[in-house]
Amino acid sequence: MHKIVRITVCLGFIALAFAGCTKTEYNYLKRPYHDIKLFSLMGSYGDSINALVRGDSIVVYWNPDVELPTTITPDIMVADQATISPASGVAVPFNEQTRYTVTAEDGTTKTYRLKIALTVPFPVIKSATNPISWLSTSQITIAGEYFLANTDTSEISAYLQRQSDGFEVPLEIMTRRVTNFQIVASLPPFSAEQDTGMHKLFVQTGSRLAREIDVRFLMPTITNTTYTSSLVEDGQPVRSGDMLTVNFTIMDNYDGKIANYYKNGINEVLLYTMNYDIITVPHENLTVTDGSVTFKVPDVSSHVGKSLFQYRLTFKSVPEGSEQSSAYSLRGFITGNTPLSAE
Repeated sequence: MHKIVRITVCLGFIALAFAGCTKTEYNYLKRPYHDIKLFSLMGSYGDSINALVRGDSIVVYWNPDVELPTTITPDIMVADQATISPASGVAVPFNEQTRYTVTAEDGTTKTYRLKIALTVPFPVIKSATNPISWLSTSQITIAGEYFLANTDTSEISAYLQRQSDGFEVPLEIMTRRVTNFQIVASLPPFSAEQDTGMHKLFVQTGSRLAREIDVRFLMPTITNTTYTSSLVEDGQPVRSGDMLTVNFTIMDNYDGKIANYYKNGINEVLLYTMNYDIITVPHENLTVTDGSVTFKVPDVSSHVGKSLFQYRLTFKSVPEGSEQSSAYSLRGFITGNTPLSAE
C-alpha cells in the first residue's frame, strides 16, 4: 500500500505567501502526574518534619506525649504542572477528616487523606559528610529526621564502625548544634587504629537506632607531614640487577601516627627516565625497613643510554578497598647523570 503525502504550496508574492500560510498547531501530551513530592509541617519541637506519603495517605508521625495542634499549615510540593487543593501554605484541621486533591496537568485527580500516627518515630539518617579525610576534616554533619523525637540531646549518640573488622570509632555530639533534622559531631584525633576505608555510621536516640549509612574515610594526605628522601647510589651508573637503596624520613605533628601509617604501606617504587619512561619495582621485590627501602633494579636493557632523573615511593591503600586513596607518593630527584645500561 502506498502512503499518500499531501503537500500544501503557498503561491504568489512573498507578502501574500505569509498571509496565506497558517502556522501548524500541535497538541502536546499533558502530564498525568499527581504525586505529592513533599509534605512538611512544624513539629512538636519547633522543627519541620516530613510526612510519609504512602499510597493515598499522608502519614504524620506525632509524639503521643505532645498535644495535637488544632490546625497545621504544611509546605507541599507536587509533581510538575500539577496543582493541589487546599494549597500549600493554607491552614487545615489537623485530623483524619482532612483531604487533599491533586490535579494533574491532564486533568486527572488523586485524593489523599491525612493520617496521624501517634507513635515515636525512629531516627532517620539521610546523608552525612562523605567522604572524609582524616586531619583535613574535624567534624561530621549528619542530616536526617526525628533526632529529637521524644528525647533530648543527652540521649543521642553516634559512632562509626569500620566495615573490614567492626572496629568502632565514637563520635562526640555537639549538643548545641543538634536539631530534629541535623546532628553535628566532632571526629576524634587521628590514630592508626582508626584507619581508612568504608565505615558504617550509626545514630541512636534513647533506645531507637537509625538504619545506618556508609561513610568513606580517605588516607591522610602526604601534605600533613614533612619528609625527606635520598638515593644512596645517587650519581652512579645503574644496571639491571643492581641493588639500590632509598633512605627516607617522615615526620608529623601527631606523635608519628601518620609517619608510621605511610612507612608500613610502601607499595612500589617507580623509576623515571628523562623521557618519562616508567620502570616499576613491585612490592614483592622491595625490602622495607623503618627508614629505607632496598630493591633490585629490574631488566632495563631496553633503556640503555637513557638517564634516570626521578624516583617515587607509592603507598598501598589500607585497608583493601580504598584504592582511590593510594596515589600519594614521596618524590625524589637523582641529581647525577645516571645512565641505565644492560648487564
